[in-house]
Amino acid sequence: MIFVTVGTHEQGFDRLIKKLDQLKEKGLIKQEIVIQKGYTEYAPKYCHAQKFYSPVEMNELFKDAKLIITHGGPATYMSAIALGKPTIVVPRLRKYNEHVNNHQLDFAYKVNETGEYNLNIVTEMSELYKMIDFCLNHQNKQGQITSHTQSFNSQFSHILESLL
Repeated sequence: MIFVTVGTHEQGFDRLIKKLDQLKEKGLIKQEIVIQKGYTEYAPKYCHAQKFYSPVEMNELFKDAKLIITHGGPATYMSAIALGKPTIVVPRLRKYNEHVNNHQLDFAYKVNETGEYNLNIVTEMSELYKMIDFCLNHQNKQGQITSHTQSFNSQFSHILESLL
């Protein structure tokens, strides 16, 4: 199953939902597609869509998905990566009236620049199918998010000891 989430922003994300529905209609995507469509007006015919899911349902959908396609909200894509799920980030873009600015795009690129995470960013729908195919058939799972707690605690302990 492919899980798609567009978040809770009040502007729709018709561009993404329509493209996924077209890919499913053409038979290019064989997997079931489940969509949290938020305020998107377009009602898909070939994918299962619901406006919102409860937090419990969202957690289950994240766990069950073979691939997660998400808007550019960092909390959402970092949650997917933390679960080791192949993840495609499709930032909402101002030029399509999907958001008030391009902060989702800017932030996703900044995350990639750190080199710590490899986000699969798609900005144009003509790129989406290739990225889905890559993620499902060629990409290894994303790594679990590295915890720096132990390192921080060790460094903090050394600082405290030096002060005593």
